[in-house]
Amino acid sequence: MSIKKIILYSGLVTTLAVGIKLYNENKHYHKFMKEIERHEEDNEHSSNIVAHRGFSSLYVENSMESVTYAFNSCCVDEIEIDVRLTEDNEIVLFHNKYINLNCEGTGKIEDKTLEELENYHYNNCSFIPVNNESPDKKLIEKRNSISLDETSDIATLDEVLAINSDKTLIIDVKINKNVDDMVIELGETLSNYNGNLNIKIQSSNNEFLEKMKRTYPNYFYQIVISTPNDLSYLEDDYNGFVIKDYLLNNKIINECLENGKSIYVWTINTYEDYIDLKNKINDNIENITIISDNPDVMCYLNNCSDEKIKKLKK
Repeated sequence: MSIKKIILYSGLVTTLAVGIKLYNENKHYHKFMKEIERHEEDNEHSSNIVAHRGFSSLYVENSMESVTYAFNSCCVDEIEIDVRLTEDNEIVLFHNKYINLNCEGTGKIEDKTLEELENYHYNNCSFIPVNNESPDKKLIEKRNSISLDETSDIATLDEVLAINSDKTLIIDVKINKNVDDMVIELGETLSNYNGNLNIKIQSSNNEFLEKMKRTYPNYFYQIVISTPNDLSYLEDDYNGFVIKDYLLNNKIINECLENGKSIYVWTINTYEDYIDLKNKINDNIENITIISDNPDVMCYLNNCSDEKIKKLKK
């Protein structure tokens, strides 16, 4: 056989193999998405599911589109948003300290007025890592790709509070140097609120939470635990704890349950994240609340039997 024919046949075999691989991946993806969509209508899941920064895998994080979609999703029990204080003491939805991480401008949120921020277009800055062996690979790739093209206006807390819903809204408060100002502004905003939302307040800033609790003791407060040193906060008098996934274990969960404390875990975004968490805490997964950018996927996996979850990987 000539060299040219060998090269030609090798090329055809390679092309065929790639084609079969893509066909199987797409077939698996469509089956996976069909199952998720069907399941979302059933809305059966044992753990509570929180939409992280709204439904942030489909829309710009902390945008009104992301938040509204999350409120309307059957698989979402609670919606988490991040808030910061502007220079003129308005509360806006924004995760990062520096605006240039999500917008075309420069500087800090706290150094800009609300009117100035209304001139910026907001986009996503973080994407979910893809595992090539995971059944949700295509879903994550598609959502990451869509996210690249989307922009949104910066929203205010007042706009979110105007949503008519009885779901739970978790307000994650980001603090730089303005602890006292945020206590005053958030307290007044929530005191004037007369809607149906169930409000929870969380932060990684212990000083803010302590001052907020003293002034407004009737809200549900939880602290964010992201490092081993933060585990000391488990001894403090909070209603709940938001714990990074690698820090969570059954001992912590059981102690929190004995003391009547809620446990949230973040951020569980993929099939692999969910399997790792379930393998680590077993049946205790029913006793925690899962925070995710992909709440529909978590809702689906949370209702799957162990046998069905294993089949998804095949």
